[in-house]
Amino acid sequence: MSSIREAAELIGKSPTTLHRWKTTNPHLYRAVMQYAEHGGLENLEAELAEARWKASYYSEQCLEAQADEQQAMTYLEQCRQAIGHEGDFPSLVERLKHLLAN
Repeated sequence: MSSIREAAELIGKSPTTLHRWKTTNPHLYRAVMQYAEHGGLENLEAELAEARWKASYYSEQCLEAQADEQQAMTYLEQCRQAIGHEGDFPSLVERLKHLLAN
């Protein structure tokens, strides 16, 4: 965690000013301390870029998973139609076992 002295230096204010903000303007004080914690604007921008990349990557993964799920459901429906079964998946498995046993 950044010290008040480090945060004050980063934003060009005195540590006394930050101490005053701590009681008179706690929202500003917390924002400055968070800014200092992240090492300034460049680091925050880098973190934001990484977060955007991760969001894009996970969104793509989610879309692929949804497409895979849709394909699996299509295969399942084709299996149901092939053996004339209308029930749920467990009963479909039992029906297939029965058909293969005979």
